[in-house]
Amino acid sequence: MASQEDKDKASAEVDKFAAKSGDGVFTKVKRADVVKGFKDRVNDPSKIYQGNSGLCPSASVVYALAKDKPLDYAKAIIDLYETGKAKIGDWTLEPCADLKNYALTDKDTIPAVDWIPLASIRDSENWFIDYEATTDDGGAWGDEVAKWLKKAGYTKIVEEWNYFFTKGQGNLKSADEHYDNDYNVILLINADILSGKTGMTWKGNHWVVMASRVAYSGSGFDKKINMTVFTWGEKRELPKTGSLGLGDFLDSYYGFVACKF
Repeated sequence: MASQEDKDKASAEVDKFAAKSGDGVFTKVKRADVVKGFKDRVNDPSKIYQGNSGLCPSASVVYALAKDKPLDYAKAIIDLYETGKAKIGDWTLEPCADLKNYALTDKDTIPAVDWIPLASIRDSENWFIDYEATTDDGGAWGDEVAKWLKKAGYTKIVEEWNYFFTKGQGNLKSADEHYDNDYNVILLINADILSGKTGMTWKGNHWVVMASRVAYSGSGFDKKINMTVFTWGEKRELPKTGSLGLGDFLDSYYGFVACKF
């Protein structure tokens, strides 16, 4: 977790960026639109919002980075906007011309300050197909997420996930223990569970980040769980309303990737 001094340094960089005139190499994105909400995210990374872009893996990684190293986070966005290239640790981000020329439309709900880093990550890591519009596939498997975190400078990486087979209580306990040991813990779930839908699922399709430990109540088949996760621009209680059985959650849970500097 970053100190207030680190956040203040990042905010100062945002102020310098905002004071400049003219626009950058993202030709359809105004500087003022990037500034909008920038300092809010420095102070509270849970404001990061992928909107309709499908970039939840990128959002999870950028959330961790903004939480741990806000100055690196701020500089990456500024460098991407000004020059089309940024470096985070050993990770070079350099999106394609099509992405830099993409115009967010009224139907796009992702803010410009989030679009630039999240889309740039996905496009820079695509080896064949460009990511250049919110309608493109922004997803990533856990090994990709782990690779991105390692390149960003995280030295302790743990992968305990599976794409098609749900994980059990032991795996969730491991995720919880890593969170308690100051790791960023990124969970792979089926997104239906966020809206209260329960039942067997057949694959993980959404990445969220733990923002609290797992709390348990009850016992046996009646055991319930509750936790807070970062997703879609907020820290959200899971379940949002009512109660959530442990078994119901595990039917939509596919493991985690954890990281720590």
